[in-house]
Amino acid sequence: ILLKRIREQCAARRIMKGSGKGSRSPPSVSAIPTESELDEVGMIDPKFLRRLCEGCSEVQVEPTEGKEYSVTLVGQPGVFVDPCSPRDPYPHRLWMEAAKYFEALKEEEGLFPGGRYACAQILKS
Repeated sequence: ILLKRIREQCAARRIMKGSGKGSRSPPSVSAIPTESELDEVGMIDPKFLRRLCEGCSEVQVEPTEGKEYSVTLVGQPGVFVDPCSPRDPYPHRLWMEAAKYFEALKEEEGLFPGGRYACAQILKS
């Protein structure tokens, strides 16, 4: 996710500066860069990013599965929801409001991308 967020932030800065090819007018803070705007930023070398994080005293790097790793801010509690946990930390009212929202969507508005992160970005905007 860190790689994705950095690319999004770089693309958003390019949009704000109006320096991207075919750039659009400055978006709101929650705007999501388009795929072509992300492509303009290019890919970030994951090995370089990991070395950079490991050399920074403000973040903690922990290995996860395979070549994956987790980066968190030192001194900040991790407030993450385990998607595999059977415990639901959200109130019943949230799910009732979410159901109402999704039921009111037109079919074409109800199409979301496949990943949790991408869906969260769409719902956030």
